[in-house]
Amino acid sequence: MALGDPTPIGDAQVSADRLHYLKNKPSIPEALTTDPQMLRVYVHEEYPKAMHHVSGETRLVRSESERREARDQGYADTPEDAKAAQKRLNDAVALAAAERAYDDRNLGDKAKAELEAAEDSVEHHVLDPKIRRGAGGKIHVIEA
Repeated sequence: MALGDPTPIGDAQVSADRLHYLKNKPSIPEALTTDPQMLRVYVHEEYPKAMHHVSGETRLVRSESERREARDQGYADTPEDAKAAQKRLNDAVALAAAERAYDDRNLGDKAKAELEAAEDSVEHHVLDPKIRRGAGGKIHVIEA
């Protein structure tokens, strides 16, 4: 008997291929094969989408405008992107602080006092103060 030839089983004739299928078929619940919702073809939808913050917080966005707003608040498409963005920000702040420290070494006592007063007037670090040279080459802080 060759593969595919009908095999007598009781009163019915069944091919060997069909017997192999019946013996090895996956066990899928009938509801999954008869429910029209379960038979739909997958179609990728861009939204809703999860956005990730370096703090570990996740936010669900439902449109492109919400996505832009989340990105402006420090969220990224993947946790790895969020960590990379935070590293870039930290590196930029460190570079600005190093440049500021390098520039401050040439300031006189009065300019240092003005800069310290300017820093005390704001809630954040002053990394790039606006300065001007006065008469005699003296440095004055005009904006922090």
